[in-house]
Amino acid sequence: MKSYEFVKKSNGGWYLVCDNITAFTAVMEWKASLLAYGWMDIGMETEVDANNHRWGHPQTSYGNAIQILLEVEMERTGRETMPLLECINFLTNKMNSAFIKLYNLDGSVLVNSAGGCMMDDDTFETLQTIHKDKFVFPKEQDAKIRIIKWPNGSHYYAKIGNEDVVVDGEQSWNTRKAAQAAAEQYLAECVV
Repeated sequence: MKSYEFVKKSNGGWYLVCDNITAFTAVMEWKASLLAYGWMDIGMETEVDANNHRWGHPQTSYGNAIQILLEVEMERTGRETMPLLECINFLTNKMNSAFIKLYNLDGSVLVNSAGGCMMDDDTFETLQTIHKDKFVFPKEQDAKIRIIKWPNGSHYYAKIGNEDVVVDGEQSWNTRKAAQAAAEQYLAECVV
């Protein structure tokens, strides 16, 4: 049976201890899903074309981050378009290079709920350790749920802190009540 170890550090964050193939694979699959959510969010199909304003309007932090990374890379290289495969390779490298380097260096990496990583070098004291059967980052009991809707938008989005809530691949709901219920379901799996 799979088990995931999470540690709460004195900097206030919860981290997955990635020190085995199960955790490594879970992180890589999770990061791939974040990339897919972000890519779907900006609405691109085959290539990025900044001149013709073919960007979608990102609704999530993942989509926004992907759009900014691609805009910066295209500006840096003086390009006006970028094929899909090249975009995916560039973004995958950006998302995973530090994680893989740290894992290969030490065999253990701490990964936070935003995908950031660091070595466990005792810079921050470990305050709590828990084991879970599911790869779901812990949340504090008093975590705040926010329901948002863009001006003139038709969907509702749920956030816990600054994290977008995604339940069963869905990240937007037709009603405030449905978004609230999804956030509560998500939070029920996470609360320590």
